[in-house]
Amino acid sequence: MVQDEFSKQLRPFLVAPYPYVYLVTQEEDRALTLLREEAEALDVSMSVWRPEEYEDPAEAFDVAIEQELGRDAPHIAVFVDPHPYLDEPARLRRLRVLASLMRDPKHTCIFLSPVSMTPSELAADWNLLYLPLPAREQLEGLLNKWLPEETFPNLMRERLSSAALGLSMKEADRAFARTRAMWELTPAIERDIFDWEAAVVSEKSRLMQEGSALEFCELDVDLEDVGGLDELKQWVFERREAFSEKARAFGLPQPKGLLLLGVQGCGKSLAAKAVAGYWGLPLLRFELGAAFSGQYSPDQIFQRALQTAESMAPAILWVDEIEKGLEGDGDGDTSRLLGSLLVWLQEKKVPVFFVATANRVHNLPPELLRRGRFDEIFFVDLPDTKARKDILSIHLRGRGRHPSKFGLSDLAGLCEHYSGAELEQVVVAGLYRAFAQGRDLVQEDLELVARQMVPLYATYEEEIKALRSWAQNRARTASKRRKLVDLFRRTS
Repeated sequence: MVQDEFSKQLRPFLVAPYPYVYLVTQEEDRALTLLREEAEALDVSMSVWRPEEYEDPAEAFDVAIEQELGRDAPHIAVFVDPHPYLDEPARLRRLRVLASLMRDPKHTCIFLSPVSMTPSELAADWNLLYLPLPAREQLEGLLNKWLPEETFPNLMRERLSSAALGLSMKEADRAFARTRAMWELTPAIERDIFDWEAAVVSEKSRLMQEGSALEFCELDVDLEDVGGLDELKQWVFERREAFSEKARAFGLPQPKGLLLLGVQGCGKSLAAKAVAGYWGLPLLRFELGAAFSGQYSPDQIFQRALQTAESMAPAILWVDEIEKGLEGDGDGDTSRLLGSLLVWLQEKKVPVFFVATANRVHNLPPELLRRGRFDEIFFVDLPDTKARKDILSIHLRGRGRHPSKFGLSDLAGLCEHYSGAELEQVVVAGLYRAFAQGRDLVQEDLELVARQMVPLYATYEEEIKALRSWAQNRARTASKRRKLVDLFRRTS
C-alpha cells in the first residue's frame, strides 16, 4: 500500500529530531489526509497554515513561525504552499533558530508544496520528500465511484485500475469520468464492444502530456520487428522473466537498465520499444529537451517522471538521445538533473528498467558510463548483409509485399553502409515510384532507389569510424560479428 510506504519514509523524520520536512506534491488534500493519519498514529496534535486565510500571508507566515518557537509540546505544524516566502534572508534566519530550538523528537514543521526547493541556508536541517502517487487499491475506489459494480458488473476492474496507474487521484478521477462519458456517447448497439481499457489509457496519455515531459507509449513493437541486433535480442530474451518472484527466489537481482550507443538510424529507439513489447511492460518516454523548457526546473520534472514510472512498476523508463539533455556546460539545472539520475540509477529499489539511447557518445558525462549504472552497454552499428536482408524483409512484409518475391541478397549488397532507417526509405521510395506508374512494386524499383540514395555513411564516415573505435573495448556489440560467424561455419 502507498500509505504504508509513505509512512515508512515519513515517520522516522517525525519521531527523530528532524525539524523540517519539505513534502512535494500536487495533491494537497490527499497529503493532508495522510499527514493527519500519521499524527493520530503518533498521538500528537497537528495544525495547518494556509496562505489564503490571511490578508498578508508573508506576515502571517512570520507570526506562525514565532508561535512554533513558543511550543513546548509535541506537535506537527503543516505549512501549505510556503515556497513564495522562503527566499527572504531574515525569515530563513528565524527558521534556522527554530531548528536549533526544536528539541522534542515529535516536533516537526512540514512544508507542503507543488514546487521542490531546498534553501541553502537550511540544507543541514531540510529533508525533501515526494508524495508517492496512488496505488491500485486507491484507484479502485475512484473506479467504483464512476463505474459502480452494480451498474457495470462485467468490467475487468483490476485491468482498468492498473491502466490508471501513474496518475494522481485528481487525474484518475477525470480519466474515469471521461471514460464513462465516452461510453455514454457511444451508440447503444456499439456499447457491448466498447474498449474500456483503451479509453482509460488514451485519457491517461493525454493527461500525462499536459505540461509534462513524459509520454505513455503504446506497445506496438516486438523483437520480431527489429532486424539484426542478435546479441541484444538474446540478452533481452534471457531476462524476460527477470522481474518475477521466481527470479528473486532464484537469487537474481532486478535488472537495472540498458544504454544503447551507436550510429544514427540503426534501430536504437526501435529496440527500446521492442524491449517493452517483448517483456509486456508499460513504456514511458521521458523527453529531456521538454524538461528544460517547462515552468518547473528539469530536476523537478524528472522527479515527477520517476514518481510516475515507479507507481506503474514494473515498467520501463526510456530516454531517447540522452546526450542532448546532458551536454550542457555544467550549468546548475544540467548538473542537478544528472545528479538526480545517477543517484536514482545507483539506489533505486523499485523495478523500473531504464533504457537510454545516444548517438554521440563523446558528449556523454563519464560518470554516466561507469560500470554499475547499467546492466549492459550495447553498441549498435550499421547492419551487416544478413541484418540488411532482415530489415528489408520486415518493411516489405509490413507494407503487404511478400519478401520471397524479391532478390533481397542482391538488394542488400547494393545497400552496403545503409542504416536501418535508410533501408526503410528504400522500400518506401520504391513503392512511391511503382504507385506513380500505376503498377505494383518490382525489384527494379528498389534497386534504382538504392543506387540513387546517398547514405549517411558517405557524409559521416570519419565520425562513424571514430564511434566504432571508441566502442571497441567499452561496449558490447548488439549484433553478432557476422564475418567471424561465417568463418566458423566454413571451417566447421
